[in-house]
Amino acid sequence: MGGVPGRGNFSVLRFREGALSAVESVNSPADHMAARRILTVGPALDMGRAAHLGFDLRAWSRRRPVGQAYVTSLFGL
Repeated sequence: MGGVPGRGNFSVLRFREGALSAVESVNSPADHMAARRILTVGPALDMGRAAHLGFDLRAWSRRRPVGQAYVTSLFGL
């Protein structure tokens, strides 16, 4: 989970077979857009990496997989 539930803004990450499969965001549009980016164009995110203290979903989403520049620009991400 990212964010601060007590403050009303957070995201919950769901994993299937160790890979990110869904994200639920509450009052956190930046996390929502980052999750969309990760789920559509990558880079892939596994549960082990996301579980590290201080993991930043938005920073991870800005990493570009090789060969994805066209897809990324096509979706405006």
